[in-house]
Amino acid sequence: MILQHLSSKTIQREGESVEFGTKSAFVFGFSAIFLIHCKDREYLFTVFVYYLYCLLALGTMENKKLGKVVGGKRGADEMEIHVDQMQDRIKLNESEDQFAYVERYEMKELLSGIMSIQQTLANFMIRLDHQGNTLDSLKKDIHGQNGIENRLQLVQEQANDVTYDVTELTENQRKMQREVDRMRDYIIRLEQKIHSQNEKINELSSKSMESNVIISGVQDSRDENLALVLTSVFKKELELTETQMNEIRISKFYRMGQFSEKQKSPRPILVQFSDSTHKDAIMRAVYKLKEKKSPIRISQQLPEAKREHRIRLYEVQSAYAKKNITSVIKRDRLIFSNGTAYRDKTGGRPQAAEILVPDEDTKEFACGDIVEDNGNRFEARAVEINTHRDVKKSVTNLLRLPNVSSATHNVYAYRFVNQDGVVQEGSEDDDEYGAGRALLRMLRDNNTTNAMVLVSRWYASKIGSKRFVHYGNTGLSAVNRLGK
Repeated sequence: MILQHLSSKTIQREGESVEFGTKSAFVFGFSAIFLIHCKDREYLFTVFVYYLYCLLALGTMENKKLGKVVGGKRGADEMEIHVDQMQDRIKLNESEDQFAYVERYEMKELLSGIMSIQQTLANFMIRLDHQGNTLDSLKKDIHGQNGIENRLQLVQEQANDVTYDVTELTENQRKMQREVDRMRDYIIRLEQKIHSQNEKINELSSKSMESNVIISGVQDSRDENLALVLTSVFKKELELTETQMNEIRISKFYRMGQFSEKQKSPRPILVQFSDSTHKDAIMRAVYKLKEKKSPIRISQQLPEAKREHRIRLYEVQSAYAKKNITSVIKRDRLIFSNGTAYRDKTGGRPQAAEILVPDEDTKEFACGDIVEDNGNRFEARAVEINTHRDVKKSVTNLLRLPNVSSATHNVYAYRFVNQDGVVQEGSEDDDEYGAGRALLRMLRDNNTTNAMVLVSRWYASKIGSKRFVHYGNTGLSAVNRLGK
């Protein structure tokens, strides 16, 4: 309807009359439809301006067409006809002034509304631009150096690095565990080989010493005639006949160690016979020394380890004898009257396989004084114990300590009262022969029970019998600190 109405009307523009023809109506209608359906606000505004431009251009074209009619080749007649037509239009317009006024008012209102819409669209575009700038700023913040995305990416990279490090550490731990397992197996095999070799060495030493005896308690002097001294011992102390003396064949004999005016006891004499039969002849007469209560003692020479083991067996035999339990020593074993053999319930020094396996059940221990002598270092640790099992576990746990396991010797002794009220005791020399007995003697002298003391020695040089004093003193200092 609007298109039909506008196609037959005019608009006054600056004293001129511009006719709305069919073209104008078409342009206006197309623009109105486009304005309704267009979504791009900026493009909508451009089309609207173009629409106004088209209206003005159409009006200008009507005026130019009129000028061409006046000045054309048709002449005055056409001019007059055109003038008459214009007059008729003017009359028609005058008759319809009231209706044209209303239409002009409506068009003015329409243009005013369009201008208002234009202003609203302009404000909306400004707000859209502002929101677009805000979105761009947020996007820059997100993608910028301090943006969330970069932070998340950085966190992801750090997480990947941590995962890689954990994987690498896990693999290294596995490799280290495999190396530790190999090292443990190697140490265990090495200990077994060393133990086997030591047994072979002791066996060879025993064979080389099976024809030897050691005579102790014979007075010593610097310028003595040792052959005459031995003859006197055999005849007077052992009461051997002249015939027996002539049958004995001796390969060599000598005093053990250097003579010193400060020595507290005479040096022992080592006698090597030509074979074991002659040695046995002497050993069969040894009982006479006990009958005479002679200070002289004659014993078969043994490797130091076997000799220390024998001494320990003699002490155990003596302890059982006080309880009226008879026993006899046969080939480094203590055999009771019922045929059973004595066995150390602690099992002796722990093996590598036991030490290298960690145990969480550890007891607190007390440390004693540190003693140093000519480069040698002595450290003691004491633990409360109540059973043989406690002794075994305590020694094993102490030997796991780095500063203990590196010691040359780890000597220990223990004493405790069992449930029957009987004192149980024992010691271990760890190749420091005599040191274990010295520690045990210290515990007995101080009437110490329910305690185990371990003394570690780092060897540097020979210090003689003073080492036993150091073992006892530093061990006692540790025992005195138990429970404090």
